[in-house]
Amino acid sequence: MALASCRSKKKATHGLSNRDKAERKTYFENKYGVAFDRETNHKLYMAIDVWYGTPHKLGACEKSGIDCSCFVNRVFKEVYDCDTPRDTKGLMEAIKQIDKEKLREGDLVFFAMNKGSKVDHVGIYLSSGKFVHTSSKRGVMVSSLDEPHFEKAFKISGRLKCSG
Repeated sequence: MALASCRSKKKATHGLSNRDKAERKTYFENKYGVAFDRETNHKLYMAIDVWYGTPHKLGACEKSGIDCSCFVNRVFKEVYDCDTPRDTKGLMEAIKQIDKEKLREGDLVFFAMNKGSKVDHVGIYLSSGKFVHTSSKRGVMVSSLDEPHFEKAFKISGRLKCSG
């Protein structure tokens, strides 16, 4: 299957880029349920906000529909100026594996959501046990690693060189 690359750039929503960091901090903490500190990457949350709620569409890479690996690809390009593999397997092969307990903002978390042990889903770790991903039912959203189905499906986590 051939996939086209995604080229369009989206601007941050809600005029957040014009707000000061304190306003953005409050907005994102309330919306995504994460704790911010001095090291929090506001650019990451602004990129997530652009995609938040975008429907899931397997193999797609557009605002009208996006899959999990393209979401990671688009966010990493915008936030870290990093080109990443376009599929979950490629992303998994590109990481330096780390323990779940050592996750930092921008790390990747991988899951086997369907029966069997094959990794088929990826998300971006935020903080406070939360990660952002593309849900097949709710689109781009934030979930907790502690939710039972994610605890059960979790396989590995890791860090791409370009994210820190």
